[in-house]
Amino acid sequence: MLDIIVRAPNEILAGKMQKAADAYRHQLQEFRTFLVEDLKPGKISELAVGKQEYERLLRNHFLNYSVDELVTIGTKLYKETEQLMQHTAAQIDSNTTWQQLIEENRSSYEEILDKTTKSIEKFIENAESDQEKNIQ
Repeated sequence: MLDIIVRAPNEILAGKMQKAADAYRHQLQEFRTFLVEDLKPGKISELAVGKQEYERLLRNHFLNYSVDELVTIGTKLYKETEQLMQHTAAQIDSNTTWQQLIEENRSSYEEILDKTTKSIEKFIENAESDQEKNIQ
């Protein structure tokens, strides 16, 4: 159990906080699975509605591009973005790739949850301190 939950002023609030933390953890795990599994390169080989229907949907939203044109635009933007990331990485450290920089600075969801918890704890401490000052 998270320290902030243990320090809750009553069991009802602690229960609600634990339920929210569990839901948050579950959503993070589902999102991670979606990112890692569902968006693998090549996983989405066909458009779910078919090429012609997708192009009709695009036209209905005033996007006058074919699927092939969108793929070309997307590929061009991807290459430009990758070149910019390589350039930026070289400015940061000429001996490190952008992929290495991202990996070195990546946080796990546990680290994010821990940092979030600490921020909430600090917020609560500041709020309690402010409340005490206002009472005096």
